[in-house]
Amino acid sequence: MRGSLVFAALVTASLALGLLLARTTGVTYDEPPYLGFAWAYLHGGPKAAAREYPPVLSYLRGAALAAAGAGAPSPPPGLVAGPVEPHVFGQLFLFHNRVPPETLLFWGRAAGLLLFAVLLVVLRLWGGLFALAFAAFDPNLLAHSSLATTDGGFTALFIASLALWEVSPAAAGAVGGLALGSKATGLILPLIFLYAGRARLKSVLIACSAFAAVAVLCYAPTGVGGLFDMLAFRTAQMASPAPTYLFGKGYPQGHPLYFPAILLVKTTLPLLLLGAWGLADGRLWTGREERRRLILAAGAVILVSAMSARRQLGVRYVLALYPLLALGAGAAAAAPWRRGGRPRLA
Repeated sequence: MRGSLVFAALVTASLALGLLLARTTGVTYDEPPYLGFAWAYLHGGPKAAAREYPPVLSYLRGAALAAAGAGAPSPPPGLVAGPVEPHVFGQLFLFHNRVPPETLLFWGRAAGLLLFAVLLVVLRLWGGLFALAFAAFDPNLLAHSSLATTDGGFTALFIASLALWEVSPAAAGAVGGLALGSKATGLILPLIFLYAGRARLKSVLIACSAFAAVAVLCYAPTGVGGLFDMLAFRTAQMASPAPTYLFGKGYPQGHPLYFPAILLVKTTLPLLLLGAWGLADGRLWTGREERRRLILAAGAVILVSAMSARRQLGVRYVLALYPLLALGAGAAAAAPWRRGGRPRLA
């Protein structure tokens, strides 16, 4: 009973912070087109948009915008002539709508917080209350989950897919397909399934089949070809060089140490230190060794794939590492309770 009350209190406080951020944070560069095309998905919008704005979170966000009463953009006469590019459409949708922009922004962001709540529940069930607490108040997870972009929602689906592997490979694959329908990074999940089920080929085949089937279904309303178009578009984008600033110097393309450095700078010290300790110390995972290996494998795949990219634009590319660190930190923080002792402050 006490654990349930603590769980409810942590989730309520975390979501309250998320809603506060959703209400008070100024609009970011990426959000207007995500909002505009989320609305367009439910109103016969351009199918080509699927390659840049994947469907799963767009449908969820579009439903929230519909509940808010959003309509088609109605710019003043003469402001727009001919087709517009996605960011312009997003600006027109947000700032020339019958619903005030702050209302559209809040509803679009609140939809993503539903998946953040799912992430917290998954961490409670998979890692316990300590893991939940570390994730619930992590500034990076809160900040990105309260934006109308894909990073927070993808992270929730990615972690849920990993957690379900222990329960049902089919369910893990299905939720993994939803993750791919939210962001191209989901394509790394079959590699993780292959590692996790290296001694169970049938489980790997089931998970990968469910993964592919759900991913295809996600794109069915806009055309299955959109899935492959999205993967090709994102692959080309990540392979195209973009300037990176690191260690006081500019680089014309991605630097392999960018993400390790950004993680050291932007991660809170308790999460970083306890997370590293918790994942490194196998003694904390007695009876759960396979779970620890799955978490480590997932973290390695995320980090290595991000480090190899030539486009590195912030911690959001490795946001899914934070719940994995929370699981490690939770294991370390819970160790005194598991030994029947009491925590020491020094």
